Amino acid sequence: MGSNPQNRPTAEYVYSKINQWKTILVSENLTDEELDIKKKFIDSDRIIKQTTLKSLSIFQNKYCSALIDVPKIIERLKVSTKVSHSIPGVYLNDY
Repeated sequence: MGSNPQNRPTAEYVYSKINQWKTILVSENLTDEELDIKKKFIDSDRIIKQTTLKSLSIFQNKYCSALIDVPKIIERLKVSTKVSHSIPGVYLNDY
C-alpha cells in the first residue's frame, strides 16, 4: 500500500479476504495453501501471547507510579537560577 488511494484494496475486497480467512480457520479439509494460511494465524496468535506476556513483565519491573514533589522542583529551580546569576557569564539557558 501507499499514499495513493488507487493502490489500496477496496472495502469489499478486504471484507471478502477476512471472510475467506475465517472460513479457513474453522475448516478441516484444506489445500496446502490454506493449511499454510491457517498455520500462520495459529503461529501469530502464539507469538502475540508470548510477546505480550514478556512485555508486561519487563515493564512492570521498570515503571512505577510516584508522586511528583512540585515544591521541591520549584525550590531546585530557584537555587539553580540563583547560582547561574552569581556566576558571571553563566546563564541557565546554557544548560
